[in-house]
Amino acid sequence: DLGDMDTSCRAIADLASGLLDEALRMAERLIAPRYGRIDGGSFCVIGLGKLGGRELNLGSDVDPLFLWQGEGSSVDGRQSVPASEYYMHLSRMLIRLMSERTADGIVWPVDMRLRPGGDGAAIALHLDATLSHYLEYGQTWERAMLIKARPVAGDMQLGQAFVDGIAPFIYRRYLDYTTVAALAEMKRRIDGQAGLGGIAAGYDVKRGRGGIREIEFIIQSLQLLHGGRNSELRIQASMQAIELLMQADVIDAEDMAALQGAYRFWRRIEHAIQARRGEQTHKLPEDYADYLSAATGIENIEQQMFQHAAIVEDAF
Repeated sequence: DLGDMDTSCRAIADLASGLLDEALRMAERLIAPRYGRIDGGSFCVIGLGKLGGRELNLGSDVDPLFLWQGEGSSVDGRQSVPASEYYMHLSRMLIRLMSERTADGIVWPVDMRLRPGGDGAAIALHLDATLSHYLEYGQTWERAMLIKARPVAGDMQLGQAFVDGIAPFIYRRYLDYTTVAALAEMKRRIDGQAGLGGIAAGYDVKRGRGGIREIEFIIQSLQLLHGGRNSELRIQASMQAIELLMQADVIDAEDMAALQGAYRFWRRIEHAIQARRGEQTHKLPEDYADYLSAATGIENIEQQMFQHAAIVEDAF
């Protein structure tokens, strides 16, 4: 049942959050002999992307943001280091525990590229520095990305302070032209990545025309445009967000149902593709019609793909 798709994705996201929390506790124990701890310090893992939205599928990596607060230097270890360095070591150990390959495979792939400054920036960021970065230099794509930000491990109060502090950056009370222009630019970029290929072997259900990314873009754009004045629209999960957008008369019931149906359909297809060999892929295999019909039990699957893609492309 397609409704169960939401439940499955939430369960996978909650498993990932639990593993991150466990890995964080283990990382604290592992670095303690050398670096000790920060007295009165706190650390939180913020989930971004599908982890934040509780929408992970089998082949999703996790996109975390590491935040800390604290002062002074570490105590009770062989080496005393400043708080910023302590939390860098803690973060590195946490990533290693999650994504280092062992004989048993890896726990979960971790992608740190969504943090402010991307690959070139510090791996763990002070709460105040992070908030001021976004408020001063943040771009529209980061506003859209942070809609899904949610504390998933560590100190939840610190995480909530981040979510509350970032809200005025994400949701503006007044609609400015730059937001509309930036959303148009994001749409052009998504169009460019989608390519020209239609439904066939190699079609990308995430990035292709009429696929998952276009549905998410529609929902997040509407949240950005209307969430400043209506705080009820400030919610991480796409399927809940679109229902609230309908209740707020931003989108009509027919469009909501069509986009929800398409989203859940493509997520189910994505799940089935990734379950086949445990691969992190979003592309339809050569024998996609036969395999996916058998794997999902959906009849006339190819025809449904064309219908859903057309509905989404039209809305996009």
